[in-house]
Amino acid sequence: MLDLFRFTEENQEMCRILLSPNGDMNFPHRLFEVIREKCRTVKMEQTGDTREEDFDCRYSFAILGVQD
Repeated sequence: MLDLFRFTEENQEMCRILLSPNGDMNFPHRLFEVIREKCRTVKMEQTGDTREEDFDCRYSFAILGVQD
């Protein structure tokens, strides 16, 4: 995650453009996908819990504040 934060900090202008209304609409989706996968991997490594349903529900709530 720190690498992702470093990248966005070092490439602020590019990220700002990509995330703007006129930017690449796939960029935010891909960014959230990368974050989700990293969080899932860390959770599985720390807890050994491989249940996708539990992870998806908790991740959605933590990131978006909603439940599926």
